[in-house]
Amino acid sequence: MRQLNTFFQRQVAFNQKNIVAEIFMALLVVGSFFVIKIQKIADLKVETFRIQQSVQSSYLRYDARTYSKTSSEGKMLQALNRQLSGTGKINSGLLLQDDPTILNGQVELAQAQLKSYALNFAGAHGLLIPTKESVIGNLAVARKLQTDNGSPRISIKTAADYGTILFQVIAICAPFLIIYLVGDSWLIELEHTSVLKNMPVSFFDKLVAHVKASFQLAGCLFLGLPAMALLLLGLVVGFGNWSYPTAFNLMNKITTVPFWLAALLIVVYCLTLTIFFSLVAIWLNKLTGNFYATVLSIATILVLVTFSRSLPSFLYLTPIPYLNVMNIYSGRFLLNNHLPIGWLTGIGVLLIWTLAIWLILSRQGSARNE
Repeated sequence: MRQLNTFFQRQVAFNQKNIVAEIFMALLVVGSFFVIKIQKIADLKVETFRIQQSVQSSYLRYDARTYSKTSSEGKMLQALNRQLSGTGKINSGLLLQDDPTILNGQVELAQAQLKSYALNFAGAHGLLIPTKESVIGNLAVARKLQTDNGSPRISIKTAADYGTILFQVIAICAPFLIIYLVGDSWLIELEHTSVLKNMPVSFFDKLVAHVKASFQLAGCLFLGLPAMALLLLGLVVGFGNWSYPTAFNLMNKITTVPFWLAALLIVVYCLTLTIFFSLVAIWLNKLTGNFYATVLSIATILVLVTFSRSLPSFLYLTPIPYLNVMNIYSGRFLLNNHLPIGWLTGIGVLLIWTLAIWLILSRQGSARNE
């Protein structure tokens, strides 16, 4: 069994296709830091300025004398005023280096942005505003910092600051990268039947070896590589606050968890998704025997889930809504579909379907005596 595991580990780790994915992941981990610095992503002063400019532009489209205070447009005008007030407090806090003022401004801004969503942007459809789940997350983080008398993050300076953005990027890319990594699972069994079919191992052992090899590679890419990069970055610029609150949807509510826990939960979800996609790829490859057909079919479903605005409620008990890591922990489906979809739900449903597919494959393998 050890020789079998070693064989498949080498096949997965040193596969030319997977080496490309490994290089991509390394460039992503390293390159994201420079992109963040150049674009000034998560720089509070820059983001506040952009929001302020957008609000002022939308504000100029209104004629305050035209709308009553009770109309949708009138209420939207009040929401724009509150956004300007919130951004003004943030700028004042940044100038005076006063954390409570910054946090008060962030809370007021987020509340006004949520009000804009509730009004469906009446007359201000060009308004620059984050997604609803991002706004709720920002509000949760600001309130948590107020409760703990903490300091808001002003810009990306330390390894912990960078890690917050890095694992968000990993959550977006991970499902597509996993599909690419596991898309050829079991094809070696079909292409080299004369050699592998006579190996003195059972179908179950080969199935475990395939999944284990993909799991180990995913662990290196999604946990080992980022951890090493953050460690090296921490030694250079400082480690920062690894307990900084991060917005996260565990179950039915967007709340906050420490950054290190949020990162660990994202990695655990990615690894669970790796096992699930590995078994699905094995199943499809046994049916089609074609890498491209397998990857295209899974990727198509993933793209639809990623970019669809809403999902039918009957999909709740299927794996489909849980394939995008970012949507799960950000709370997007919870807000847009009013479905109790969160990290815990996703893990539970994926594990149940993983077990079901495992049993189906095992029964098929035993029946055919593979």
